[in-house]
Amino acid sequence: MLSLFCILYSARGLVVGIWVAAKAGRLLPRLTLLLPVHAVIHAYHWIDDDNNNALSQCCRSDGRYEECDYYGYYWFAIISISRYLLVANATCCVLGYVTLLLLYKHSVRTIFNRNIPHYSNDIHNSSTTTTATTPRAPHPAIQSFNAHLLLLRPLEVLFRFCTAPLRVLPDVIILGETRCGTTNLCAHLVRLSKLSSSQQQQRQQQQQQRQQQQRIKCYTPFCAWAVPELDHKESFYFVGHYCGIVSPYFYRMAFPLKLTRWFEECICDNIFICFDGCAQYLSSPTAPYLIATAYSSSSSSGRHNSNNRNTNTTNTNTIATTTKCNEMG
Repeated sequence: MLSLFCILYSARGLVVGIWVAAKAGRLLPRLTLLLPVHAVIHAYHWIDDDNNNALSQCCRSDGRYEECDYYGYYWFAIISISRYLLVANATCCVLGYVTLLLLYKHSVRTIFNRNIPHYSNDIHNSSTTTTATTPRAPHPAIQSFNAHLLLLRPLEVLFRFCTAPLRVLPDVIILGETRCGTTNLCAHLVRLSKLSSSQQQQRQQQQQQRQQQQRIKCYTPFCAWAVPELDHKESFYFVGHYCGIVSPYFYRMAFPLKLTRWFEECICDNIFICFDGCAQYLSSPTAPYLIATAYSSSSSSGRHNSNNRNTNTTNTNTIATTTKCNEMG
């Protein structure tokens, strides 16, 4: 069984890990630290709201109805918004930590091929050497969990899986291997938006005399790991870093929204490029098949929509021709 000191030290270590991850910019630890502060402020205002109700009753006895009613309605609106935000924050924290635990277990057991440390085994192995002067320490799994809390992005992963149908597939896929220059090639693609923005292009027939410069906007893939060497370079999707999910349908989750492509191409008139460069796809036995399936399903759906548009156009032309012949006849 876990001792009381182990529980206390584990809680302390977990709080320290959340604080360090929040300082590093992770969203879930920041929401975790914001939750108790928001709850205390909301409880204070809720108590203060009861006092204001009594104050409004006193105001009504003096005959100032409009001021009291307006103040009460304003205060009720603030409390309601605060309550909804508190519930939303608590929901995000619960979903985020459930996702983080799943990612943590999958990462330790599958990606790094390790076992999650157990308290009972450690106590059993060290029972013969334990003395009264042994320093009390937290659970051995706290350190590895804090490391994953600092590196993983569970809320972003959830959001991107939910919005996967609204996203695009990459225009370029770099199939690399470790120590083969994959990182340098991805870095060159990222520099395109800064160094190469000089392609000249003519507009339509009405604007043939005018030319404009088009900028290349290169978007990087999403990575679940907040590591500088991996971030904005590779998604690790088809090698199973997202709890083993490798479905081609959700491959889009690592790339920008379709709205972003439309905005860059139609509004800003830029050249939109997004890529995925993973140093494990070349040696993966299943990645080529999964990538081909993702693009073939996308092409078949686009071809189906195109065939539907062509069929509708043909039917419209047939109806128009039949009507014209009937009028002539």
